[in-house]
Amino acid sequence: MIQTSLETNLRVENQVLARDSARLDLESAAAAMRPSINIRGSMSYLSNPPEGVSIEEGSLGSTTVPGSQFPAPVPDSEIELVPGAENSFFRLTAGISQPIYTWNKLKNARKAAELQLHSSSLQEQETRREIIRDVRQSWSAVKMLSASSGIVSEMQELASGMLEDNRARYDQGLVNWQAVLDARSNVSSIITRRTEIDQALASARLGLEISSGIPSSRLSPVFTPSRLERAAEPGDDSETAGEYHNRILSNQISEERRRQLLIQLRENNSELQNIAVQRQLAEVQKDIQAAGRPFRPDIGLQADIELSGQRIPFSPNWRETWDLGITLSIGVDMLTLDWGQADNSYAQAGYQLQQAQNGESLTLDALEARLSNIIQQINLAVARYLEARSKLALQEEQFKNAVVSFENELITREELQGSRLLLLGARLEALSYNFEYETSMAELDFLTGKDVE
Repeated sequence: MIQTSLETNLRVENQVLARDSARLDLESAAAAMRPSINIRGSMSYLSNPPEGVSIEEGSLGSTTVPGSQFPAPVPDSEIELVPGAENSFFRLTAGISQPIYTWNKLKNARKAAELQLHSSSLQEQETRREIIRDVRQSWSAVKMLSASSGIVSEMQELASGMLEDNRARYDQGLVNWQAVLDARSNVSSIITRRTEIDQALASARLGLEISSGIPSSRLSPVFTPSRLERAAEPGDDSETAGEYHNRILSNQISEERRRQLLIQLRENNSELQNIAVQRQLAEVQKDIQAAGRPFRPDIGLQADIELSGQRIPFSPNWRETWDLGITLSIGVDMLTLDWGQADNSYAQAGYQLQQAQNGESLTLDALEARLSNIIQQINLAVARYLEARSKLALQEEQFKNAVVSFENELITREELQGSRLLLLGARLEALSYNFEYETSMAELDFLTGKDVE
């Protein structure tokens, strides 16, 4: 059931999506440290391209040519100084940019993304453990309330029979009307208790269906006994009462086990681990803000390769109109004055770091106190369960004696039914303390990071 719950629960799916998103942020932060390449291209058409510059034939006069009676024009043919532009113009530029030094801003941004990914993974782990705890506690509630419902139904049937007997005896003049009212009040109390149990059972089944993601119609009605119930099962005839008590009390948390659980809490608790990650993240954010303060220049390299021309490639003489240029640039971006904004951001980051450090300490104290309280609940539930089982054994023996006495006409039917009611009440009490033990154990495993699947 637990494995199915983890596979179908939407809370887990949302945490998985958040973790995948954080992984993409990390990849983006890592990519920002590498060179980036941009390619730009354009194609233009000029309706009135600039005309070229030329010297026409004879525009500089003429000169006498030896051996000729005709003057020669100067120049003797048109000279093109600047060719006229074509109607078309093409440009293709490839730019490569690479940060050189950024005061570790990019490195810290990547570290922050790594911490965010770790935090998302811890939140996913926390959600899974919450679901495991909720399923276990809901299942324990359904088990306890289902058994209690059957017991209370029998109690109502017995109490109704006692009411009918008292009414018959009243009609015979054997008891007064108060005896009838007492029996009626007892039936009413049991009906109320049964209604409360039935309503609680419906709520528990709904909670189990929500936490597990499994429709109630598919849930198995077969319940296995808990570790505490198995420990309370009668042993062989050679077992003494003290050994029986010790067998049940062995489920309590010893002082040595308490110290071990405290270590497990500090090492495995997802909430505590996530608080530590948030504190590390605050340290990185402070370093990032420090790098953004005035007079901390960012230095980068930019290389541009530009290829431009006027004629369509591969047309006649197209190479004559195309040029290739390379530009290398080193750029500096430095904040000089922002009237204290960067310094204020740095100071705020310091306050947030202090808050994260305080939060880590406060969370640890709260979790340790919570663990201590759960251990107390477990030990008290075990002791109360032992007491309830002792009472139940006593009631079972008294009911057996009552049956024999009734068969020998030594007690009345009402006394026999009353003994049966006491026996059923003892069973209810034992069920309630076992439920306290199971729910507390589920909470203990959740706090100490024990994954039960």
